[in-house]
Amino acid sequence: MSFGFDRSIFARAVYSEIIAGRSTTWQLMSKDIPLAIQLTGRDGNLPGNDFALGLATDCKSLFDLCNRPTSTPTEKRITLDLLDVREHLDRDENVLARWIPTTAMLVDALTKHLADLTVLNDFFSSNKYSLREDPELEVKREQMRTDRKKKKAAATTSS
Repeated sequence: MSFGFDRSIFARAVYSEIIAGRSTTWQLMSKDIPLAIQLTGRDGNLPGNDFALGLATDCKSLFDLCNRPTSTPTEKRITLDLLDVREHLDRDENVLARWIPTTAMLVDALTKHLADLTVLNDFFSSNKYSLREDPELEVKREQMRTDRKKKKAAATTSS
């Protein structure tokens, strides 16, 4: 998540610069310093921070670790990555982390073999994607699950 978060901060900075123009000059920093830290700079404010940034995960334990200050993983490297993400979540009200079910993850339909491609089909037909799950979508999914179970049961009884 830290790598993805770092890249999303960069994408937001580029988008901000395209829309609002550059209002500061970036200082040259070591390549060892993470990009998110470089972009926030000394004053802690990135021009265009008013653009919202949403992080979505279908891993409930990762979401809980990012949002509960008392939760810490046992591995030190992961702890450092999470502290970086947590710091931005606490400091910037325009950075939000959300947990969404695996069935609502658009990227899963593109990278995994899933039986339910409703999210992907809806995206291609409407050209829209939302991190909020549509209740109608869940009804469609439930109907598809029921139909698959019926077909499977019919196939096993006929053989």
